[in-house]
Amino acid sequence: MEELSRYTLKVAEVAQLLGVGERTVRRLTHEGQIPHIRIGKLIKFTREGVQEYLRVSQEQSVEPEDDFSSLPAHVGGRRIQWRRGGMHPVRI
Repeated sequence: MEELSRYTLKVAEVAQLLGVGERTVRRLTHEGQIPHIRIGKLIKFTREGVQEYLRVSQEQSVEPEDDFSSLPAHVGGRRIQWRRGGMHPVRI
């Protein structure tokens, strides 16, 4: 078992690496978002699996530039400015 611990990480270690709580790591595990190994109730992670999770998460969080050209410029007689947070009325 000592040999296995050199190649794997515990929930607490992954939480520390990701900067999140242990509950978050367990939730990600339960949702199948982060690769893991289950040995009974014990949950272990490989360094490669954690790195893969980070790579995939980073790719998914990159948003393309917003294109607001197809959205209406006026709603109810008011000019609208479109921003990432939604629409914002502008006084004319």
